[in-house]
Amino acid sequence: MLYKKIAKIFSALTFLFGCCSLPLNLSAGWSPIPPAPITGAAAVNVTDFFPTVLTTYNSSNHTIVATWLDVNFIPTYAVWNGTSWIVPATNIPGAAALNSNSIPIYSTYDPAHNTIVTTWTDANSHPTYTIWNGSTWTTPTVIPGGSTSSYYSVYTTYDAANQTIVAVWGDQSSNPMSAVLTGYDWTISAAMIPGGIFVETVILSTYDAGSQTVVATWVNSDVVPTYAIWNGSSWSVPATLIPNGGTLTSVLTVTPTYDPATQTVIVTWIESVDASNIPTYAVLQGTTWQVVATAISNTANADAMFFSTYDAGDQTVMTTWLDEAGEGTLMYSIWNGTFWSTPAPIPGSVDNSYLLLQPVYDQGNKTILATWFGLGNFISGETFTPAYAIWDGASWTTAAAIPGASPFIFESGASFLYETYDGFNQSVMVTWLDTNGVPTYAVYTNALATANSFTGYACTNRFLTQSDLIYNLEWTPSSSSFVTGYVLSRNGVPIYSTSTSGPFFYADHNRNKKVTDVYTLVSQGSNGLESEPLTVVFSRGKPVIAR
Repeated sequence: MLYKKIAKIFSALTFLFGCCSLPLNLSAGWSPIPPAPITGAAAVNVTDFFPTVLTTYNSSNHTIVATWLDVNFIPTYAVWNGTSWIVPATNIPGAAALNSNSIPIYSTYDPAHNTIVTTWTDANSHPTYTIWNGSTWTTPTVIPGGSTSSYYSVYTTYDAANQTIVAVWGDQSSNPMSAVLTGYDWTISAAMIPGGIFVETVILSTYDAGSQTVVATWVNSDVVPTYAIWNGSSWSVPATLIPNGGTLTSVLTVTPTYDPATQTVIVTWIESVDASNIPTYAVLQGTTWQVVATAISNTANADAMFFSTYDAGDQTVMTTWLDEAGEGTLMYSIWNGTFWSTPAPIPGSVDNSYLLLQPVYDQGNKTILATWFGLGNFISGETFTPAYAIWDGASWTTAAAIPGASPFIFESGASFLYETYDGFNQSVMVTWLDTNGVPTYAVYTNALATANSFTGYACTNRFLTQSDLIYNLEWTPSSSSFVTGYVLSRNGVPIYSTSTSGPFFYADHNRNKKVTDVYTLVSQGSNGLESEPLTVVFSRGKPVIAR
């Protein structure tokens, strides 16, 4: 493979010119190609708007649980173990059919109890939950006190300070509601968040680790962004954020994102002000708004999709939205804790994009993966293809189709692409419903990071009539936290291994300069992954460029 030849040459050049090679992720890529149906999954109805397949990562057993509604609107699940669907598509036991397949099934991982809590609105419009313990589900049951009907969806957030799950939703009287789950018991039954501010859209929430609170946001019945803060025992009185000025005609979903670097919550939404859709933000620190309702850009004309992701590598917040200019362009801007970068398009997404969902941060590779339906247009058949781009902290790759993915023909329905990061396997699971309504997946995997350099030199020790030709190999370790050690091989046979504490040096004695020796160095991870090899070749008693 050309890339591997280039890698070997570049590695060997480090001996000749003293430069350091960069970490290589040559085996990064998508699988399967083409994307495949989730094992056992049958086609579902996509005539309603925005049905999709949601996924949740269980870090205790390194699995991903996917949930969706089948063709009869019955909650369904499957379990992925990093290589295969170990539980094929199966109805959640005891779950009854819902009224629509556009009702999302939300799930949240509870690390304190090693469970996944899944919620939805049942056919009687009651907030319903079930708990997955890694092998079985509890019987789906209405949240205690949830006899008042719920509106659209029940959203959940893990409260790490109290080791609880906080559920929020709006009932059909537009009252904001909440309940608190501890393990398997609802220690606080469903109750209205006091204050008399009604709910117009779905309620979202995020955990604020700095203040050890849960921040809930929504749009009220006066079309104004609204928030309330849960401190572990009670909610603050809901309050509104001051509009950005002009004539406020509508506000779409208000999304909170926690920024650990500044210990603040960045809240983003789109305001329709004087016939322009303006991406807007506010910054909450504890209980005080440091920034209230300020435009990210007054020149943007944003659409409904507006999401933010924390980039732990750069300690910034990346926000993305679909701009209405042309036929749809994906825009992004970066918050560094003080100001936003000038909004710019993701390369290759101009005038051809639709239905962006929240990008996901890839901790192993310190990148952001964005997926959406793109590379199409609304004029010729409304046909789009699952597409992706990767942010490396400085720039985006050019938008490209997920290899082998079939175009999606948009008629009366559509589907989001949904992403979940698998920390054990250092991969991102992407799921969606294909154009025939079949739950589909593809996995993007990054190879384990290599050492930052791998060099070698030769020396000869002589004593009287004896001599010892020594090939000295040394390297600088990777900064990746997923690397647990290194293995050095000579001509395919391991000869030395070490942990991340070193030493990162090996002296190979009694070499024969008439024999060519090929040394390879690989990083190893606790999950069994190995990096691409770095290579050094010695011939005639000195390092040479690898062939």
